[in-house]
Amino acid sequence: MERKEYQTFTGWKEFYKIILSCIDNSINAIKKNDEKKLKDSLMLIRKAVSKLSGKLKSYIQDVFRKAEINKASKIYEHGISMEKTASLLGITMFELASYAGQRPDENVSLTKTIGTKERIKTAMDMFR
Repeated sequence: MERKEYQTFTGWKEFYKIILSCIDNSINAIKKNDEKKLKDSLMLIRKAVSKLSGKLKSYIQDVFRKAEINKASKIYEHGISMEKTASLLGITMFELASYAGQRPDENVSLTKTIGTKERIKTAMDMFR
């Protein structure tokens, strides 16, 4: 927001004014626990971004897209089907699958080693 070159883009002044107003409205909505006002403010921010020109528009849209994919990945981790999650958030199953496939499972420790006795016990248990 503070980069000087962005301030030369077409529609920057209007965008900046809308963003500041929406951020204030969002903060007030959060304080009042008003989900509808918060959602409306965030939608206005997205609409303002779509009116921007140049690379800034694509940078911001890319950040929003990655956030949607990240959110979808979190929902998918909680057991909702990949197809349902993707359609819920308006992303493709391919985007969700590629993102989910990149993230390591936090429940599996890849650096954990087991002692020799425990390995032998595990091997013996397999053959019982």
